[in-house]
Amino acid sequence: MNIKLVAILIAVMLAGIGIYYIVADGDRGTDTPVEQNTEYGTVVVDDDYGTVRIVLYDPPNVTYQATSNVGYAFVSWQDGTGTVIGTDTTVTVDSSAVITAVFEPSATRTVAYSWSCPVSFSGQTVVTETVTQTVTYDNDDYIAAEVSDAVRYATVDDPTPVSLIDPDDTNVQTIVTYLTSITSGMTDLQRATAILYWVQTAIDYETDLTLYGQTEYWATPTECLFNAHGDCEDTAVLFCSIAVAMGYDVALVGFSDHMGAAVVVDGVSDGQTYTSGETVYTYCETATDQAWGIGNISPSYGSAEYSLTEYTAEVSE
Repeated sequence: MNIKLVAILIAVMLAGIGIYYIVADGDRGTDTPVEQNTEYGTVVVDDDYGTVRIVLYDPPNVTYQATSNVGYAFVSWQDGTGTVIGTDTTVTVDSSAVITAVFEPSATRTVAYSWSCPVSFSGQTVVTETVTQTVTYDNDDYIAAEVSDAVRYATVDDPTPVSLIDPDDTNVQTIVTYLTSITSGMTDLQRATAILYWVQTAIDYETDLTLYGQTEYWATPTECLFNAHGDCEDTAVLFCSIAVAMGYDVALVGFSDHMGAAVVVDGVSDGQTYTSGETVYTYCETATDQAWGIGNISPSYGSAEYSLTEYTAEVSE
């Protein structure tokens, strides 16, 4: 199998955390754009194959994480002599090292989700442990989602992305099967908490501009799962998709500059709620990378004006 060396990283770090983009070795001429950044070093920019993110800088060491683009798979890290120094997507090296990220064409994409799994409940106290779930997806699913006619931003007819909630999505069902097993024996509230924790901590927050190159882009559940990143709308839609598939009634909660989710569940002793007729929804903050319980809401949104868009199966058709 021919493997392309597609990224030469010049790991000259001065401080901080950032994103390095990769370039196909030998595929670009002298006109390849170069990004000069005195804080992070000099990096050749080309995102055809994937990206390399700096996740930790602890002088003199730096930790990189490689993420392949759809259609490619990460293979290994190599040093300047071509010797493989690691096959995990993350690697820690001296910040003066010059290393290469190696990718190859692939029909699948494997994502490792690290999340805070609840293992015990005592009143309002939840004990969690970090668990890693690895899922292999079909790249064709992402391509189909990318070119679909999904609503991508607010319009008069579609002011919220409620139509993107899809409990029947094949990739959502993969997560549902996993969480159903994990939450066996839990109460409805405990199970809903586990769903929320999974979305909060397995899916990292990132802006649409960074992910999709657009200031606003409503991602489908499949796109959010493939990227393991999303903003407030993306993660709210994903949470609702999983929750509906696991038997809950849900809604989207929109603010002037933010969006969250809400779920119908008994047993919440305190927290932000919204009422529609006789139905009471409890708020779920999905745009956080920490496990934050059902009902918790930022003070800036607790008394803010909001819109509540309830999900029904007809809405998504």
